[in-house]
Amino acid sequence: MRWSDLPHEHLSSEIAQTVSYRLPQEAHHEFRLRELTARLPELREEDHREYVRLLSAEVNRELRICRDTYRRYLATLNSKSRTAKWEVALNYAVAPRASERLRREICAYLRDTEVEPTIVEFFLADNPGVLVPFGELVVKTPKEPSVEEVICSCVPSWAFQNLKRRFTRESFMVGGRFAKPCVLRCAMSYRVKGNNISMLYDANEIWISQAGCMWDNVLYEIIAQQVQIDLEERSDAMAAVGDLSRFDRTAGPLYAEANERYTTIPDGVWADMGAKIDRAQISLEETLEPEGKKVLRNLAKQKIFITTWEESLVCDSDFGILESKIFDRGNVRYRGMLSRHAKRAFYRARDKYRNVLEHVHEKGIL
Repeated sequence: MRWSDLPHEHLSSEIAQTVSYRLPQEAHHEFRLRELTARLPELREEDHREYVRLLSAEVNRELRICRDTYRRYLATLNSKSRTAKWEVALNYAVAPRASERLRREICAYLRDTEVEPTIVEFFLADNPGVLVPFGELVVKTPKEPSVEEVICSCVPSWAFQNLKRRFTRESFMVGGRFAKPCVLRCAMSYRVKGNNISMLYDANEIWISQAGCMWDNVLYEIIAQQVQIDLEERSDAMAAVGDLSRFDRTAGPLYAEANERYTTIPDGVWADMGAKIDRAQISLEETLEPEGKKVLRNLAKQKIFITTWEESLVCDSDFGILESKIFDRGNVRYRGMLSRHAKRAFYRARDKYRNVLEHVHEKGIL
């Protein structure tokens, strides 16, 4: 089946419906974003940083929903490689959506920050040069590009596509087209004196740098999705990083994404993550550290058998037999219930997964 023959309209509707659904724990994010949006013209750096952090989390959430929606649909089409389908979804559904959403959010950010369009053009669009009339030929002065056109040139539709292939021959500068060397090169094309450029840059550094952060956050998300595919395929690039266990490869991305979305992860989300680990048939007892295994043995002695991740991650009861805390040399040490030990396994997996992402990002390998 051709990509153009897929029911994209239906899938887009499903994505939009999922994006619009929010748990009560997420409601404050939307309210906080509205508060920060109203304060953007004041150019307080801490407000802009928080705004971009929250907004990037929203963008990445949509990209993950897009990924999951297309993966589910493609899984039903044929018996071809699962990871090959994932790569198609990434390059033809997620990556173009990432460019479109990033352009839209940067334009809204500049508008809400009340940045003058001429300043946007000065730093982000190359000067086309001065056209001189020749003889009787009438030469029209090129019209000034709109902010949308300028941002579109900075974030083209293909910006995040085929990263695995492009990483071998392209350099991806931190901040993309919003990086300081790029914006200064654009500014110099207008033949403005260096000290004036420096003064203008200092006055506009907040929005320029934060637009670059938006770019970096989206790029990092696309890299993360590609890394997840490579981990599944056990690619050569991933072999160079080290051998992650099957639990780390599965739980690391799950917890990293949930931790970015929620301030406090709800029990229902923990249970869902646990169910996914169970479906992957990863043993709870074999994965836990010694203290966690001891808790399972103590429960088993009382005929209490817990064998699934789904149950263990939300198991906060001491069952009347577990020590929740002990005193060691006058200091309180919390040994924790079973859920604490199960969650610690996720924390460790997240840290190992982040190390992989950092290695890939720093070394430019995919």
